[in-house]
Amino acid sequence: ENGRTSTVSVELMGFKESCQVLPTARNHAQRWKEVVEGCDRNVSLIDLCGHERYLKTTVFGLTAMMPDFTLLVVGANMGVQRMTKEHISIAVALSLPIAVVVTKVDICPPEVLKQTRQTLARTLRHHGRMPLPVKERGQLENAADAAGAGRVAPVFVVSSVQGDGLDLLKGFLGSLKRAARPVARSAFLSPCGPSAPAM
Repeated sequence: ENGRTSTVSVELMGFKESCQVLPTARNHAQRWKEVVEGCDRNVSLIDLCGHERYLKTTVFGLTAMMPDFTLLVVGANMGVQRMTKEHISIAVALSLPIAVVVTKVDICPPEVLKQTRQTLARTLRHHGRMPLPVKERGQLENAADAAGAGRVAPVFVVSSVQGDGLDLLKGFLGSLKRAARPVARSAFLSPCGPSAPAM
């Protein structure tokens, strides 16, 4: 009702070779069945809360579901908020590799986007992660390997409305290797506010 993610939700993405498997069923269970049967590897996406009011739920999702990766979503027009820094701190404390998706670039003035990227780079460096802007497909394999090692944080700039950068993001997710943890999953920390993007 308020437009904010307040619970933990899960979605499944499947990949066959380098292409995403797109299900056609409307039923949730049938969609997942189609993905699992049609893919040779899959990624579980855990959508967690971005607003500070639901921080306990976010921490629960990260510790109870044991994701292998954190995909932090930052609204380009909103910039790096206090909770963005908090989520990066939590991911680093849990030794989770981090990648960042800067969204809504289609509605963000260039000077605001530049400021967001600079603040994000400073914040990541402060936490021992070197930001790596990913701008072409040739970088995906190296970005996935470097991110998995935990010292580099790939950064993707996307627009869900215009589709900019989404092919790179999906290619990156399809390139991720299973980490040496009991369960392989990816976590989404979404931005707070009524206009939080849905993937």
